[in-house]
Amino acid sequence: MSRFTVRHSFSVLGIIALATGSLFSGAVPSAQAAEARFAYVDTPKAIANSEPAKRAREILQRMLEEKQRTLTYREDELKRMRDDLENKKSLMSPEAQTDLAEKFRSKSLEFQRLLEDNQRVLDKENAMWTQKITRGLHKAIEEIGKEKGFGIIFGKGQVLYNSSSVDITDQVTERLNSQRDLLSGR
Repeated sequence: MSRFTVRHSFSVLGIIALATGSLFSGAVPSAQAAEARFAYVDTPKAIANSEPAKRAREILQRMLEEKQRTLTYREDELKRMRDDLENKKSLMSPEAQTDLAEKFRSKSLEFQRLLEDNQRVLDKENAMWTQKITRGLHKAIEEIGKEKGFGIIFGKGQVLYNSSSVDITDQVTERLNSQRDLLSGR
């Protein structure tokens, strides 16, 4: 029985090997396989070096600085109120102390809401730019793929080895830069 199992196993392996070989050899004719072209893109590099991304960083930085100035002013105002409350506490009536403490709490809550609102605005603007640039990147990659006849274009993180001859990152960055609509604010 063990001989039959061993022979049977070799027969099954032989049949699988023949079938697999014929499937792979017949699946893609060698002329087509030779014509199949591949490329890869270092997408983080293409985006980082693109004009739309640089523009987005400038806009977001200006927004952040503007909001930071407002927050700094409000924070300084809160510090003055807290100092007044601590320094003048002994000179104030209990009602005045309570009134000033309530104003301080109210301003503190207002400051916290402003901080959260500003963060939401910045996050929304960042998401808008990210989505816009990502769409432009995909468009640039697709256009170059069609123009150059690439069958597959991989992202760099998915490639274990590549020759520099298949790196189209710079071409993608140039194409992304040529999409002037990405440079507009909205």
